[in-house]
Amino acid sequence: MSDFSTSELERYSRQILLFGRKGQEKLKKARVGLVGLGGLGCPALLYLSAAGVGYIRIAEFDIVECHNLSRQILFSQEDCGQRKDLQAQKKINQLNPNVTTALFGRLHEQNMDEFAQDLHLILEGSDNLELKFFLNDACYASKIPLIIGALGPEQGHVFPVFYPHACYRCVFVDVPSEEIPTCASAGVISPMAGTLGSMMASLAVQFLAMEMVPQDLLVVEKTRWRSIPLKLNPRCPHH
Repeated sequence: MSDFSTSELERYSRQILLFGRKGQEKLKKARVGLVGLGGLGCPALLYLSAAGVGYIRIAEFDIVECHNLSRQILFSQEDCGQRKDLQAQKKINQLNPNVTTALFGRLHEQNMDEFAQDLHLILEGSDNLELKFFLNDACYASKIPLIIGALGPEQGHVFPVFYPHACYRCVFVDVPSEEIPTCASAGVISPMAGTLGSMMASLAVQFLAMEMVPQDLLVVEKTRWRSIPLKLNPRCPHH
């Protein structure tokens, strides 16, 4: 069992009350990938780090823009114009020096295997639909657990992809041909991003520490949450 310092035991004391030192040890040994440091990725990264996930590999290539600040709560005014991944790494080091962060840059088909190597779980919070479907296919084929988050103007969802259960294509089939409203085109309720990103982190922590496998699609519309049981779609190419 991992040795915890006195400061770590104090830091994680409330979690240890819930799932014990064994669960906290699992978090400390966990290796998690995070794709995107937007409105969902920022709160997810904060809570994964605060919870004590030992290693987080971050795929991000963008810079901080001032219009990001209302929902990307990891960043502040002085970060505008700076690389998101570098600024995030600095702040996570301040938040919890027990967490190792590794910067990966842009994720694409050619480097997916490198990104996913040795990871126990991946969280996807980008605003790129093609990337969500690509990660779904890659993770399902490799049996790597994946949590996909999506944010719209007044709604969003958190979709767990855990082999051999239902995958993203079981519900959404493929990238839609019509244009989907985005935060950039239609606006967004900023705190909703924090709510969804926090839910992604919560599912991740419960899975890593307590082996609780989520199997429901979580949908939020304005102030209303729905939990929808996911079922395999026999017409999905993965089944």
